Amino acid sequence: MNACILELVDARMHFPVGRGMFKAKARIRAVDGVSLQIQTGETFGLVGESGCGKTTLGKCILSLHRLSGGRILYNGNDISELSGRQFLPYRREISMIFQDPNACLNPRLKVRELIAEPLRFHKLALSRREMEKKVDGVLEDVRLNHRYKNRYPHEFSGGQQQRIGIARSLILQPRFIVCDEPVSALDVSVQAQIINLLNSLQAEYNLTYLFISHDLSVVRFISRRLAIMYLGKVVEMGSGDELFANPAHPYTESLLSAAPVPDPNNEKQRIILKGEVPSPLNLPGGCRFHPRCRYATDVCSKREPELEQIQEQHRVACHNYREVYR
Repeated sequence: MNACILELVDARMHFPVGRGMFKAKARIRAVDGVSLQIQTGETFGLVGESGCGKTTLGKCILSLHRLSGGRILYNGNDISELSGRQFLPYRREISMIFQDPNACLNPRLKVRELIAEPLRFHKLALSRREMEKKVDGVLEDVRLNHRYKNRYPHEFSGGQQQRIGIARSLILQPRFIVCDEPVSALDVSVQAQIINLLNSLQAEYNLTYLFISHDLSVVRFISRRLAIMYLGKVVEMGSGDELFANPAHPYTESLLSAAPVPDPNNEKQRIILKGEVPSPLNLPGGCRFHPRCRYATDVCSKREPELEQIQEQHRVACHNYREVYR
């Protein structure tokens, strides 16, 4: 087993809403007590519907949000309380690929300026020729001709723009990359190209990924281990093969039932969840999923379940997981 490169310990991110005279009137608990470990060289998947807190968690790792509580350990060092200046060396090791490539690329800058910007920001002592050589090299790595570097972002397709975003994230040769739904805005055929590119770059650069997505088929293909999030909590965690073959949480079970299968003869029974997703400002007591759960009992509304280990690499937070896990 590889060493742990990143560990979250009871990570919490609460956003104040409607500030009063002396304190916030309410708080949105976007991330509420997440603990997980990511090993060096692996791709760890983070799955959940929109609003569950997965992107917020990724931004906390990059210190774009300061945690409300808990810790983030990178190579054993606590980076959760570092100031902007103290975190600066880690920005060379931890990078991010954003969901919308068009929105994260400055339309006023040419491609070579966009990719070289991190080099200038970190004030690396590079000559103009060395900088151009690095830009050319990383463009070749993401399968773009270096002659394109004098064009502007709007002159490229969505897939090419995402390749530019990936090149920008690689230019400082990081060790850990948060991939925030990097293929959700792309056509299916282009998605496959980008996923294959990420896999080849991982081997070439010795990268570790946190792959955030709501697409189960993509996560199953690229991730070795994954976690399922619901309303700021991790409800299930384990190896991809185990979770897809033997889901133990009712929410995971419903997600898998909704995933399309490319086989007209395979008629899956779709599990329709009742009710609506609760407001993050008014979360239900006990298990947060119990108002929509078909296995819910009295204990579910009274006591919040803890992540319980049911297999060597399989953990679930559910009082009645035995009804699902058979």
